[in-house]
Amino acid sequence: MSLRIDEDRAEPYPFQATLSYNEAARWMDANERVERVPVWPELAAWMGEWVEANYRPEPKKRQRPRSFEGKEGRLRKEGDKR
Repeated sequence: MSLRIDEDRAEPYPFQATLSYNEAARWMDANERVERVPVWPELAAWMGEWVEANYRPEPKKRQRPRSFEGKEGRLRKEGDKR
């Protein structure tokens, strides 16, 4: 849960919530105040069902290291027509 400070009362209030560790990490990287809070069991069950039905990870794409490409291949891609 991301918290903000109410400037009038100087008290924190909940601003936004996420179940994503990565999203919370991005908030922390942006200097947001982030606190862990327990999730409602009903919400956790619903989210688990939704993820099982809808989430499909993207296949990993292996990139060939430039060292195996050869000098001519690199030069052609960079526009040098020697």
